[in-house]
Amino acid sequence: MAVILYGKPAAAAIKDKLAVECSDKNIKLTIFQVGNNQASNTYISNKQKACAEVGIASELVKNDKKFDEIVKYLREKSGVKITTTRI
Repeated sequence: MAVILYGKPAAAAIKDKLAVECSDKNIKLTIFQVGNNQASNTYISNKQKACAEVGIASELVKNDKKFDEIVKYLREKSGVKITTTRI
């Protein structure tokens, strides 16, 4: 027997559950964007809207810095040990 799943109500239920689960947590999405690609801008905008819908803070850091500078920024801001590998 086939089951019909309606996407919008299912997505809304998931977002509602996430909003409740995230309400008492300090969660933040930080996005680092290097360059200015229109497709990336749209993707990032959609991620920021999704965060806002469930109560998660978001931050966009736009830059044209070198990789090492971005890693240094992350280490200073997060306090988390970050290791990198160059290929």
